[in-house]
Amino acid sequence: MILNFDNVLLFIEPKTDKSNEPVDDEMTLFIEKLLNDAIANKSKTMGVVLQNGSWYEGVSTKGWHTCRCKQTSSPHNYEIYKGIYTNSLAAHYLRSHRNEIPEVELHKVRNLMQKVSNNL
Repeated sequence: MILNFDNVLLFIEPKTDKSNEPVDDEMTLFIEKLLNDAIANKSKTMGVVLQNGSWYEGVSTKGWHTCRCKQTSSPHNYEIYKGIYTNSLAAHYLRSHRNEIPEVELHKVRNLMQKVSNNL
């Protein structure tokens, strides 16, 4: 895992190729929706998560990240929910590298799902 902070989701680096059986469950679709909404509103949600887990709004990274399976990120991180940040590959990781996601990260996603559903 690259970053492990309560407010930062799925900053990982998979070590294997993507799964032959993608996982399109509630968790993947939830993060994909939040991420797509954030990308659509990038003027309000774009920035960079720094190495200490803090957020620097309105800037880009110095480049992009390429997953082991060749999926490429955008040069931005996104605020997907009030103070919760992730990268543009978050849904890809859930869908194609689920078996490599640490349980602590899956737990953070489940907690966010609960938090969002409680605020509807």
